Amino acid sequence: MKLHALPSMILAGFLLLSVNSWADERLDEPQPEFATGTPVVTAYYQAPNVYVTVVSNGNTINETGIYYRKNSSAASDLSGTRFTSESIVSDGTFTIDMFSKLGDKPGTYFFRAYAKYGVATHAFSDIMTFTIYNDNGKKVALFGQPINKDEIEFVAPVKGTVITKSLFLQIDNITSDATLTITPKSGTSAGTFTVTPTTISKADLASGITITLTYSGNVKTAGATFTLAGTALDGLGHTTLNLKGSYVAGE
Repeated sequence: MKLHALPSMILAGFLLLSVNSWADERLDEPQPEFATGTPVVTAYYQAPNVYVTVVSNGNTINETGIYYRKNSSAASDLSGTRFTSESIVSDGTFTIDMFSKLGDKPGTYFFRAYAKYGVATHAFSDIMTFTIYNDNGKKVALFGQPINKDEIEFVAPVKGTVITKSLFLQIDNITSDATLTITPKSGTSAGTFTVTPTTISKADLASGITITLTYSGNVKTAGATFTLAGTALDGLGHTTLNLKGSYVAGE
């Protein structure tokens, strides 16, 4: 009986060896790549552009862009107006110039970047905002930071930490150069807030220029007034901004 069973045992061993050898060969072959998760989309606004970064995580991206809505925080999912990027970005960054598209349409806009993958699935960034001002038919300013009632707030995490914010200015039909000044409020020393440049040519204003506002972080509760002045600016709104600065920790 045992002699009759021996060929079966040998055959079974051969088959097992063959299967294991085939499996080892398969492991040596290149394996297909699978998506490791949903795409990740992040966005931020720095005048005059929206910057969007897409990480595909192995997915095939077939469309990228942003959705925006005016004066509404409900710019979620696929609601609002769509701007697609000039080319599809699978792993990288693209920009959209919002001022060239919306510079003559003042208001606060809420936007959300997206990446479409698969058949009709979307990955989204957080919802963010930007504001465009326009007075008397003139493009005035596209603020690089969300502001509330013509106020810009600087908060330093620790005393002495310098905080900067950018502001993009573009004014049509200006007839002279413009001056930019900082006037400290009571209890705030000169130099706590600064602005650069302090003079802008009418040519630069017409084409658009980015200015930088800086808070030194050395005054616990600081305040100042930023003023943009020049011929043809009289009566134009949003040329004066209230600046507030503070730090969280430190003595």
